[in-house]
Amino acid sequence: MASNTDNPKRLDSPIFILLIVVLLLAGMALLFVGGVFEAPEVEGSLTKSVSKTKTENNFHNNTDLTKLNEIKKLEEAVAQNPNDYQTLLKLAHLLNDSGFYDKAIKKYQQYLQSHSNDADVWVDMGVCYYQLGDVDNALKAMQEGLKINPRHQIANFNTGIVNLSIGNKATADKYFTKAIEINPNSEIAKRARSLLNAK
Repeated sequence: MASNTDNPKRLDSPIFILLIVVLLLAGMALLFVGGVFEAPEVEGSLTKSVSKTKTENNFHNNTDLTKLNEIKKLEEAVAQNPNDYQTLLKLAHLLNDSGFYDKAIKKYQQYLQSHSNDADVWVDMGVCYYQLGDVDNALKAMQEGLKINPRHQIANFNTGIVNLSIGNKATADKYFTKAIEINPNSEIAKRARSLLNAK
């Protein structure tokens, strides 16, 4: 008659399986807490119309004195000549690229008072609103850009991004599809295709 110690593997196997399950659950919990299973963030994926990409130096995190001085000089120039719209727009773009989104919006609004048909500026202002978490105004600004130019690829792409960020995937996919149709071989189309195919 076999003793209880003749087959230790069989006796320990339920404990071993339980240990494996506990370790797997603990590992998954750590990954979940670390954000591995979260949906990919789309914030910061917007593309600007004129400046194209954000600068890596966000002044809120890393002060760039040269650019701060440039902003100050542009602000002085605009104050001295409010009708110098190119300088005003340059200031708005620099504020946008530097992370001063609320200030950039005010300058874009000032510019749009006399240049309301500039689709690029509407789109860039929409990017600022989005960065501030104001999705409604971001969409309104981008829609204004699309009214002026329905074939504005970046406006279509960005509108898709904003919709995707609030869970409107079907609407987002329509805008991504439109962005691809406008210029299928562009980098924007490549990014739109990637987001369109994402599950």
